[in-house]
Amino acid sequence: DLRAALRQVVLKITFDNADRPQVSVPVGDFFGTMPGWNLYRALPLGVTPQCGYSRWYMPFRESARIELVNEGPQNVAVEGAIEVEPIDWRNNLGYFHAKWRRTQKNTVFDWPLLKCQGRGRVVGVALGVFNPITGWWGEGDEKIWVDGESFPSTFGTGSEDYFGYAWCNTALFQHAYHNQTLCEGPGNGNHTSVNQFDILDNIPFHKSIRFTLEDWPLGNTIGKD
Repeated sequence: DLRAALRQVVLKITFDNADRPQVSVPVGDFFGTMPGWNLYRALPLGVTPQCGYSRWYMPFRESARIELVNEGPQNVAVEGAIEVEPIDWRNNLGYFHAKWRRTQKNTVFDWPLLKCQGRGRVVGVALGVFNPITGWWGEGDEKIWVDGESFPSTFGTGSEDYFGYAWCNTALFQHAYHNQTLCEGPGNGNHTSVNQFDILDNIPFHKSIRFTLEDWPLGNTIGKD
């Protein structure tokens, strides 16, 4: 059951013996496809009939530990390849992070995508939605507070605009920096998978960042990953 395995097998990567993994994400979500094996090609990530690929830059000083943890009931076989090359480590290099969370949402405002302390850059979001109705799930603005701002310095015009399309379009699309890899339907119902890679317009922060997304659940519970 590939669809189940992609959610039940968790990829964990720990750089330089950190106290906890910097990457901890189900395999399918890491490759921007959830649920299932949804084909698309983008610049940093993609899914082909043969494999998923990741071109994210993941520097480390001395070591990287990569684990696959099977949290499901079925046996899973995995084949993969990793490319490694020497680098000139400098103190201003940052570690790659990828984290995953799931919530059920039945209120309108400010669903939390990211909240963290420290220094870094936001370079992308992969969002999976389960919508129990056929209507639009994403009417709402993205808001980003950087370094303790009292008002968000980024205040967008809606999730459909952030993820690169508008008017709740059900058509699949794939581009270098944004994709809709799944829209099961009917309408905007059931599972939808969208990606936005903030590479040209990455969001730097020095102390903290808070990133939320409004939604419009129309009185129903919507699950988001």
